[in-house]
Amino acid sequence: MKLTKKEQKQLFIELAGNIKESGEFYAKMLLLENTDEMYKKIIKLEDEGDEFQARLDAHFSTQKNAPYLTLERAKLLRRMDDVLDNFAIAARTLSIFSEGLPQDFVQNAGELSKLVCEVTEDFRKGMNNLYTNFHESLRNASRIEQSRDRLVDEIFKLETLYFKNLKGSDAWRQFTAIERVMKRTIAVVQKIRDAGEIIEIMVYKYSAE
Repeated sequence: MKLTKKEQKQLFIELAGNIKESGEFYAKMLLLENTDEMYKKIIKLEDEGDEFQARLDAHFSTQKNAPYLTLERAKLLRRMDDVLDNFAIAARTLSIFSEGLPQDFVQNAGELSKLVCEVTEDFRKGMNNLYTNFHESLRNASRIEQSRDRLVDEIFKLETLYFKNLKGSDAWRQFTAIERVMKRTIAVVQKIRDAGEIIEIMVYKYSAE
């Protein structure tokens, strides 16, 4: 099934919107707000993303001697699907291990929650600007990396804080819960960074045409 350029653009923008929404829901999960409801919403967004991917895959499969920009779009599609898949895994992990988190986790997770929202919003903007403003798209991609680095630092601070201060018979269980959730959170953001790198490559190639 062939798609027009406008239809391709719309599907990519909708996928980026799903990533942004998943980030918002996951950020709420980190603050332990309605975790079961947020998890279900993230799974729904992943399912929608699979439908968008199937339509774009069907289009790309019709391309013969595909130009390099078509190949880059296909790569970007894979990375965006990876992001949604990893959000689903992270949300499932958080829904399972939330009961084991320390009581003061929400008090300390505010900055982490904020950074997840920032990185997904920058990705959404980078995707939108890819079609309208190359300079801004590059700035968005650069901010994704900056947010990723800040998020990694924040996770290191949280893990260090709890490693040094958790006491009692339940300390091992609580730290294990923190470690699992943090590991999955980093994995999601790294996938977003991977997708952002492809956007950067596409900007350079588009602007060279």
